[in-house]
Amino acid sequence: MVEPLRPEDPRRLGPYRLLGRLGAGGMGQVFLGRDPAGAAAAVKTLHLGAGYDAELVERFRREVESAAKIRSEYTARVLDADPAGAPPWLATEYLAGLTLAEVEDLAGALPEELVRRLGAALAGGLAAIHSARVVHRDLKPSNVLVLADQIKIIDFGIARPDDAPRLTASQYFHGTVGYIAPERFAGKAGTPASDVFALAAMLVRAATGRLPFEGANMAEYLYAVHYSAPNLVGVPAGMTWTLRKCLEAAPEDRPTARQVRERLAAGLPEPAGPWLPAPVLAAIAGRQRAAAGLLRQGRDRPWRAGHAMVRGEIVVAGPTVVLSADDGVQALEAGDGTVRWRHPEPTAPGYRPLVAGDTVISPAPKRLVALDLQTGRERWALPVAPHGEPVYAHGLVHVLGPGKRNLFALDADTGAEVWRTAAAALRPVPVPAGVAIVQGLMVRERRFDGTAGWSHGELPAPAGGLTAAGDLVLVRSGDALLGLGARDGALRLRRTGLPPRVAPAATAEIVVQPAAGELLGLDPADGSLRWRFALAHDRGTPHAVPGAVFVTEPESLTALGPDGEVRWRVPGIAVWPGVHATGTLVYVVDAGVLRAYSRHDGTVRWSAPDIRVTRAPVAGDGVLYVDNGYTLFAINADDGERLPT
Repeated sequence: MVEPLRPEDPRRLGPYRLLGRLGAGGMGQVFLGRDPAGAAAAVKTLHLGAGYDAELVERFRREVESAAKIRSEYTARVLDADPAGAPPWLATEYLAGLTLAEVEDLAGALPEELVRRLGAALAGGLAAIHSARVVHRDLKPSNVLVLADQIKIIDFGIARPDDAPRLTASQYFHGTVGYIAPERFAGKAGTPASDVFALAAMLVRAATGRLPFEGANMAEYLYAVHYSAPNLVGVPAGMTWTLRKCLEAAPEDRPTARQVRERLAAGLPEPAGPWLPAPVLAAIAGRQRAAAGLLRQGRDRPWRAGHAMVRGEIVVAGPTVVLSADDGVQALEAGDGTVRWRHPEPTAPGYRPLVAGDTVISPAPKRLVALDLQTGRERWALPVAPHGEPVYAHGLVHVLGPGKRNLFALDADTGAEVWRTAAAALRPVPVPAGVAIVQGLMVRERRFDGTAGWSHGELPAPAGGLTAAGDLVLVRSGDALLGLGARDGALRLRRTGLPPRVAPAATAEIVVQPAAGELLGLDPADGSLRWRFALAHDRGTPHAVPGAVFVTEPESLTALGPDGEVRWRVPGIAVWPGVHATGTLVYVVDAGVLRAYSRHDGTVRWSAPDIRVTRAPVAGDGVLYVDNGYTLFAINADDGERLPT
């Protein structure tokens, strides 16, 4: 159920506008969010009052890491994350369904065939989780999402890779009583066998309405789970032996998740109709309608911006569209195109405004100007011509000074210099504690307070570019690609024999590096080669997004999975100059025409042939902003309809 946002809730996390509350737990809260192109996401963050102590932040970072490692139809796909943000957040695909706990409250004890189907699906999901060397450690009905046609295991808040160190002794008992395996109470780490125990406890509850081990207090429960046989009265006979084995006190006596799946699925007939009871399906449909209504809010307002004479880049910042036009920098209301303010000084050719918190940084031809995002009032100015686009991170604006020899870090609100250092003529990239910069043949971390952090060198050749991707800083140096840990500078990957200065495309899942006539898919953890993709015309550009890699070639658009498998290919189109993707659609410019393709199968969803587009679209809150070099247009991202002027 989507509840209204409370006054203390954030209204935006990363690129996601928050629309309502989906739920909360001991560590964090989950919101329904909408990405800039209008697609839904479940966005989780730490409780705002949690103080972000080190253990809590580490647990959240581990959740992001665990969720990203698992590729299964039984888990929600990770869309984006910023575990180092303030607050940290994680976005996964939004799935309108009921938790298993809600299903049981609505339908009561479930029939045998449904429990077996649930159990087989859950065991399959656990097998995928365990094959990624992750242990969930808090499997329970509220962490299982039941959809109209499948189930998903969610909330990896205390999940743990099986080779990860424990954080503190207090973590020995993380979990939910009733589903915690007996060995966990003895201080032992959770294992795949512990998850199997929790799975069996869930299935007993689903079939009978009660847990296999119960007690009036904790002491009685501990005695029962260690020394009593499980109460399986009411469990269908065909499942009793399997569930009893799963609930063995000794973890080595329990079957694996894969074995449980095989036993529960054996002999199951193909479903003749819907697999869920009618009241459950009706409740799921209600959730879907409620979410769809929230996602549609605010999309039917008229767009009133006329001829904007677009000159520079378009930047969307929440409810504001900032662009550089011939007559200066303008800020428009994203909802209806109303001009909020104009500043008469345009950005320098080739540059774009930068939104830094509630400040707009405009690299003008002879100075760097800071404007108030709400009013356009000039806050401060730095009398230097631009030498590369500024970078905003940790409340600071980082800009290369005259001669490209000094990097200045300025307070975004006041323009006061916080620190400066010598740096090469390359844009710094944000890392969790500051920015990564190049100095000579070294890559160094400069922390937000100006102190020196980690360093790595010597590079084999002068750096040709820096790229931030998840927990990596990717460095092109001569014919080599290096991947450095964003937190410690440690060398994670190294690949040589590559075309110089060609930048990779990367997400937390995959690093895609163009090579001679092909693309190389590299593992972000160690740089090992996962796959090769041969280019039809010896040249092509990868565009990596969570869950997919889109490849543009002179006459085609191809969608690959992170595993390198071709999902679909659209021939006969000339894609330029870029690709934008959401959870369901892919937007490209085909010879000046904006088109939307299904991310699932590559079919054309809509096109807008009446606008000759000159650049890739910029997305903001369900709207695509494009221009023809003179006029700014707003287009509904769902159906391609131009918002009325």
